[in-house]
Amino acid sequence: MAAKELILCLSGALLRATSRPFSVGDWVEIGEIRGEVVDHDMLSTRIDAFPDDPGAFHRTGEVITVPNSLFLSTPIRRLSALRDEIVRTTSVVVDPPDLAPDAVRAAVEAAMAQAREAGAQWAGTPTIRYSTTDLGRLRVEATFASPAERVEAAQSAVTLAVLAALRPPARPAS
Repeated sequence: MAAKELILCLSGALLRATSRPFSVGDWVEIGEIRGEVVDHDMLSTRIDAFPDDPGAFHRTGEVITVPNSLFLSTPIRRLSALRDEIVRTTSVVVDPPDLAPDAVRAAVEAAMAQAREAGAQWAGTPTIRYSTTDLGRLRVEATFASPAERVEAAQSAVTLAVLAALRPPARPAS
């Protein structure tokens, strides 16, 4: 059995060397494992893992050693193109505001401008979608491409700005 695994690992290394699906420093997804390739040799590849959340691209500190034999049976996705920008959708669910649909749209557009002024960075124009939940609440979804190192800050800024724009008016104290 050990000889079979050794031959499979060497065959996987040969496949990796000839097809060059990734190199050290690339972000990859091999089966369920996502992370940055930190080292590879004839028998295995070491990956600095990312969290299970598909939108998360920060290191967990866990280094996973993958046998090269896995390359013979598992698809390899190179994610390095996502390094520069990450597409993120953030949803904000609120009670329906007492506003006309055009006023809701204007409030959300103003909130997006406010988030950008507050330092949120994204490329292009975000896509804004409006829907309702099963409980009749308003769901506002904003999809945008942001630099990888700024995506969490942009998502938080958008969420807070939309919440502030659509919050119900303060009720006078009785």
